[in-house]
Amino acid sequence: MKLKKNPILCQEEINEIMGMFTEHFEYSIKNINSYEELTKEEKEIIPKWLFNKITE
Repeated sequence: MKLKKNPILCQEEINEIMGMFTEHFEYSIKNINSYEELTKEEKEIIPKWLFNKITE
């Protein structure tokens, strides 16, 4: 199975996906200090602007 390239989502669905996404990263990002420390694969999943929005 493959993901759709441009799924059409309502705002409620987007919010739910973002919640799951940030919850997942909350556990996996504890030892990361900067975007540059992410692997190439991780950088393909999360753009730098989003990384900066969800980290402090």
